[in-house]
Amino acid sequence: MHDEFQAFRDFCRNNLMLVEEVITEVVRLFLQGRDGFSVIDGGAHHGYHTSRCAALDGCKRVYAVEADPHTVQTLRARLARLPQHINEKITVIESALQDSHSVTEISFMSSVSHPGRSGVASIWKDDPNVEFRENVRVSATTIDNIAEHTEGAVAFIKLDLEGGDYMALRGAVKVLTEFRPLCVFENSIRAPKIYGYECADVLNFFRGIDYELVSFSGNTIGVENFFEFWEAWAVPNNRAPELKSLISQARRDCFARYRGQA
Repeated sequence: MHDEFQAFRDFCRNNLMLVEEVITEVVRLFLQGRDGFSVIDGGAHHGYHTSRCAALDGCKRVYAVEADPHTVQTLRARLARLPQHINEKITVIESALQDSHSVTEISFMSSVSHPGRSGVASIWKDDPNVEFRENVRVSATTIDNIAEHTEGAVAFIKLDLEGGDYMALRGAVKVLTEFRPLCVFENSIRAPKIYGYECADVLNFFRGIDYELVSFSGNTIGVENFFEFWEAWAVPNNRAPELKSLISQARRDCFARYRGQA
């Protein structure tokens, strides 16, 4: 593994917001010059990516999807404090993202100690340090269902679903094949066991729609390096070289800037 990426990965373990900064910068560069597009932010939490995507000049609408009924209250409050020209671009959807439109309600694990670790079957459910409330029933939908009402083509999908990311992506086949958006999603080593899939299933899913999986190292993801990093990118094959270059550039720039501020 390249020394610079190894140093970046090690640093991120105690500085997780650096990862979010890199995502923000890659998305800004990737969508630069595009106009009239929509974004789907699955697992919007407190709106970090929602607000930044809505601030992009070419963005027409951001759909902030958050299932946790406790977290969504904070999300709405924070979004309400944004400048009006940004806030008016955002639609909050209080639902859990699933892989089938037939699932309209589902049991959800809401964490009282670590709200960001809530999920349908959270990868943190067996962690003694993470305290959960009694399971609640929440509304459920799919990315394809949301996209039926989007304003403009979906250009970017961000997912942070505490293990349920692949499930949500399976509910986005129409969006992925029609709009060809850039995607970034949580890539937890615990998720396959909890959700009952293999790494090869994810690779084959994306290969079947002519997408490539890319690591934060800027390398193509295969079975052998599937968990090289805890976030992964997916992009149409023809734009993979461009994405790899942007990831490497943004990672180096943000890392240098972040360390300079420390």
